[in-house]
Order: sequence, then C-alpha cells, then structure tokens
Amino acid sequence: MTNLYAAADACGQSREQVRSCIRRLVRENILERLSSGRNASYKATPIGLTTITTIHNRLFLAYQQDRENSAWEGTWHLVSFAIPESQRSARNAFRSGVAALGGAAIQGGLYVSANNWSKDINNLATQLDISETVTSASTSDLRIGSVSDPAELARRLWPLDQLAAGYTAFAASAKGVEIMLRRAAKENLKLNEHLFLAGALTMAVQYQQCFADDPLLPKGLLPCPWPGRTARELLAETRHLALELRESSGAPLLFRRFDNEIEEIEGKT
Repeated sequence: MTNLYAAADACGQSREQVRSCIRRLVRENILERLSSGRNASYKATPIGLTTITTIHNRLFLAYQQDRENSAWEGTWHLVSFAIPESQRSARNAFRSGVAALGGAAIQGGLYVSANNWSKDINNLATQLDISETVTSASTSDLRIGSVSDPAELARRLWPLDQLAAGYTAFAASAKGVEIMLRRAAKENLKLNEHLFLAGALTMAVQYQQCFADDPLLPKGLLPCPWPGRTARELLAETRHLALELRESSGAPLLFRRFDNEIEEIEGKT
C-alpha cells in the first residue's frame, strides 16, 4: 500500500481517493481484503485473477502480432449467449468480459472476434457459472447484410479510425517523453521517485485508454501502417529509458508485473 500511496501522491491523488477505488474493487469482487487498519492488505479474487490474466494475454498477443507480422488465418470466432434475467449481474459481467476480449456485437447476444478466444471465453463463462447458456462457433464465411469482405467487415464492426487516432496521439506524446529522457541521459540526470512514479503511471493510463478498446485485429484487417504498433514500441522504449534513469535502486513494486511481462514478451518473441 505504501508504494501505491506514493504513486497516487505523485499524481496528485489523495489517500482517500485511493481507498475509495479499493473499496469499489472489493465491492465488485475483484479484490478481497485480508486485514484492516494501517497494515491493510488485499489479494485478487478468482474474478480479479481472471481479469489480470486476460490483460496479460492481450498484452502478449499485441506484442506477438507486432513482432511476427503474420497474416490472418481467415477464421471468425463467434460467441452467443442467452442468460436469463435472474442472472442479470452475470450477464452484464459476461458481456463486459467479451467486449474486453475485443469482441464486437453483431446483434443482441452475438459477438465476433478475429482471434481464437475460446479458452478465454470458456474461462469467463466457467467463472461466472453460465457455461450452459453460452454457445461458441467459428466460420470462414461471415456476412453482415451485404458485406462479406473481411477488411470491410472489420471497419464496420470496430471503430478503427477512432482507435488509430487515439494511438497516434499517444505516440506523439510518448515520442516527446522519449526525447526528454534521452536528453536527460546525455546530461547524466536522474529521475527522483516522485517524477518516475508520476510519469510511469501517466504513461500507463494514457496507453490503456487506447489499448482497452483495441480488438487486436491481425494483419490484413487493419489499415497499414497501424499506429498501435508504434505506440507499443514507444511505451516499451520509454519504460526502459525511465528505469535506467531512476534514482532509486531495485525494481518498482507497483509496476513489477508489467515490467516482468515486457521482459517475458521480449524473450519469447
């Protein structure tokens, strides 16, 4: 919690605001409180762990797609559900989870992805205890109205222009940060913990605002060049530069999982 409060303070957020966010995560069954008081501690619930795993898998998929630059296999993956009103909260959670996995609504209760998401969909349905109400399928022949061309379907299903604009704006901001960090390195300057935490968290939030809405479409369904790739390259590069300039020793705990994931991705791709 101490590290979290330090990051919040660096970004101008009060401890009460942090505690309010944590209380909300507890209410949403994402975190479980283990103890209270000054030494309060929390752990992720099964739903929270599923959320973290989904983020990890999406991050790995994004960098893997960037590195391999492989063509799309041509298969659309579908999921439909008819969850009764008595399970409204599970229905809402499942719908949100499908959207977080990059699914686009074709019509009520029917969603599509260009990536094989069967494992994630099955895990989500099992976690919410609604497996019997969920149907999955795949096809290479998808038509919506009169549209069957894959690239045109992608433009119709996902707001790619808006997403590209968000990534482009992030990349422009990140490029400015990269230039500043390289200049600081040449002048042998260091980042104190206040500046490091504020900068790191700001970059993470700005990137996530784009990435959260990215369906991670494969090559062939995206405009070329795709600014998401540039954004991810700059995110990783500025992160490496900032860590090298950080005044404090040891890896920052608050961002340890992200740093480990980037190292894992770079080692596997």
